[in-house]
Amino acid sequence: MTIDREKVWRYMNISDGIFILNFILGVLFFWDSVLGVVGIWFAAFLCSGLGLRLYCKGKGMMRYGTINNVDENDTDTIMESYRAHRDTMIGSTIVVVIFTLYQLYQSIL
Repeated sequence: MTIDREKVWRYMNISDGIFILNFILGVLFFWDSVLGVVGIWFAAFLCSGLGLRLYCKGKGMMRYGTINNVDENDTDTIMESYRAHRDTMIGSTIVVVIFTLYQLYQSIL
């Protein structure tokens, strides 16, 4: 199985767009808690976003949980790291959307 770098790059841009939209909503409606959105984005970027972006630009796949690259010939480890990075990005995007919806709900009450 190969990783479609263009599709991953597109997802990363969509994910960043969602984070930016949630940040803007936070600035407008729940300024006191907007650092939560920034913190989630920063953690996701450091844990997985940076590794996936570098991989999409042609660098080696960063081993999940470290700053070391996986050997190019070790496809199983590349796929494991990719899945872990992908799941981290998807999970953090979902968490920030739920966090924003909760904060918006709290600001309305």
